[in-house]
Amino acid sequence: EKGLDDLSLIVEGDFSINEDKWINGGDTVVQRLNTRVQNAISTIISLWDMNISTEVFDKNGMVITELDVYRKDVGIVYAYPEAGEVKEGTLVYLSTDTPGAEIYYTLDGSTPTTQSIKYSGPIVVSRDLTINAFGYKEGMGAGPVSSFKYTVIPDDGWSYGLKDLKISRGELKPYFSRDVLNYEINIDGAINNISLTPYADNSIIKINGESVSSGQEKYILLKEGLNTINISVQEENKREKIYTINVYRGSSSGRDIRIVDLQTSGTLVGAFKGRLSSNYVRDFSGYRVELWTRAGVHVETVVLGAYGNFSITGFPVDVISKRIGYKYRVYDGGGNLVLEEDLNI
Repeated sequence: EKGLDDLSLIVEGDFSINEDKWINGGDTVVQRLNTRVQNAISTIISLWDMNISTEVFDKNGMVITELDVYRKDVGIVYAYPEAGEVKEGTLVYLSTDTPGAEIYYTLDGSTPTTQSIKYSGPIVVSRDLTINAFGYKEGMGAGPVSSFKYTVIPDDGWSYGLKDLKISRGELKPYFSRDVLNYEINIDGAINNISLTPYADNSIIKINGESVSSGQEKYILLKEGLNTINISVQEENKREKIYTINVYRGSSSGRDIRIVDLQTSGTLVGAFKGRLSSNYVRDFSGYRVELWTRAGVHVETVVLGAYGNFSITGFPVDVISKRIGYKYRVYDGGGNLVLEEDLNI
């Protein structure tokens, strides 16, 4: 025992990992062992509220597996101002009481993951929206998802903004609306530039700090990965409105796989649904998605069709699994690991 809040647990096996039964058993044996250790820790946590660090050795002292479980979860996310009616252009600040925790959020009502927008500064509320956010810290996992719904009251002191925005390549997501300030565009790795044409009345328009006229086409060179383009629009004696367009240019390796339209839930039974997306891969036939607990217990594997949709539902969610957390792995048709992330259920 390390202290009143911590317990160090050592498990010594009466077998060797070099024995044929262990070697031939493969992943199945490892999963069964992890499940037993996980059940044992679950019993301990139900009796004492403390952090548990576990190491499992074979009879020769070789480490088989390690598992840390923390009683202190990442704290909830707070928003200032809180949900409710706010003036158009209000800045919303997010925070959590857990030192060192990162915050991830969405603005479209979907469940956030560590692939969602990472909080780095205040969020501009320009329309009615819902912010879903959670905190994450390595070693502690993900905290609960907090939700904040805002209703906007128009502000005459804020510039009207763009009437329209045309792009030369890809698709603007979501569709353009003057009061939606954040967009994404996904394009193939073979494309190295994009042009934007903004339209506004009686305003000064700037793209990445350079002035352009309404209706004037502006070309932007793109690097592989994320390219952020800012468009500011300002009327005389009014505050400027800034639009942010994140352009994702694919890589030639095709290893830019991510999950979109994610849905998760978990009380007594769990659900994990979504769709694979990529700037490069157009057909996901033969890809597979695996769901695991972070303790190394396999939950389920599904093989995907061309469009990359998947659904894993109906699996039991116990207290220990919820504390430890889950993770998913995505493999391509050749069996190569292309994505691995922790998951908040």
